[in-house]
Amino acid sequence: MIGSNSQINQTVTIPVTLNFSANYGDVNQDGIIDVLDLVRLVGIILNNYNPTDIEYTLSDLNDDGIVDVLDIVTIVNIILS
Repeated sequence: MIGSNSQINQTVTIPVTLNFSANYGDVNQDGIIDVLDLVRLVGIILNNYNPTDIEYTLSDLNDDGIVDVLDIVTIVNIILS
């Protein structure tokens, strides 16, 4: 018999499948890399917008772990190409 103050520790494994597809630079995840993504990226850099983890990841175009002016240059080049 287990007393009322006893604890049971058990690990449960649940398989999870995530369906997510987005391109670096598509910060707002609308399927288009455009000036709206650039505006959101600038907002993230200036701390005017608090991104989700996904938005932050998509904003880091050069994948250096930092969202900065280098990412702005990269997204501008994508938009102009």
